[in-house]
Amino acid sequence: MATKDTNYLVAVHKGLDESLEKQVAALPEKFNKQRFLQNCMTVLQDGQADFSKCEAPTVVRTLLKGAFLGLDFFNGECYAIPYGNQCQFQTDYKGEIKLCKRYSSNPIQDIYAKVVREGDKFEEVIENGKQYVNFRPKTFSNGEIIGAFAVVLYKDGSMMYDTMSKEDKEKCNRLLRKIPVLADIAESSAVDLLSLLKKYDGTVTLPMLEELRAFNHIARDLRSIIDRVGDESFAISFGDTCDRVNKKIESIFDEN
Repeated sequence: MATKDTNYLVAVHKGLDESLEKQVAALPEKFNKQRFLQNCMTVLQDGQADFSKCEAPTVVRTLLKGAFLGLDFFNGECYAIPYGNQCQFQTDYKGEIKLCKRYSSNPIQDIYAKVVREGDKFEEVIENGKQYVNFRPKTFSNGEIIGAFAVVLYKDGSMMYDTMSKEDKEKCNRLLRKIPVLADIAESSAVDLLSLLKKYDGTVTLPMLEELRAFNHIARDLRSIIDRVGDESFAISFGDTCDRVNKKIESIFDEN
């Protein structure tokens, strides 16, 4: 659902415009402010996400990150993602490639990734101290995917690459699927805990401590998964939830 509240959009546009003017020195060379503003408003108005529940300043800060990095929300190089009343920034692989090419100390010629299917020929080779890969895909193959690899080619002729097996990919997918489930449970525990704190008005009770232990256990599991899969935007959102709960808990214990 796109954001249709005119007053809200005006507030975001005004805040973004003023922030870009104040921090012009931090913007990339040849930055086109009007084009960036227009693209951001198009994303907010016509995109699938509804930002109307997000506080306008958090949307402005998120959009500014794209401006400072020279990434385009409209072209899908980065995303503004609403989480409750907050807005989080996340780069897409297209944005990651753009940043790598711009800031690499060794100039990059190309970056690409390929899947490896049954019947394809793939080998990793080190010859005379130099590493490279040989890949010969079977023509028009729809065979089962058995792995994938990514390559960075530098202008000096050197390269770097990384591989991922089918098992690695499936393990990563399993971890990613667990995140929403654990997040829902953790959020539910947080709500229950805050309700208990409010109900007993600062008195520490056994149900409260049990709820706190459950919340902390889920939080540890969730943080472990996030650390392994590297979902930064979700980590920020979940961290905010933990902070709110912990601050309330600290205030209760300080009073007692």
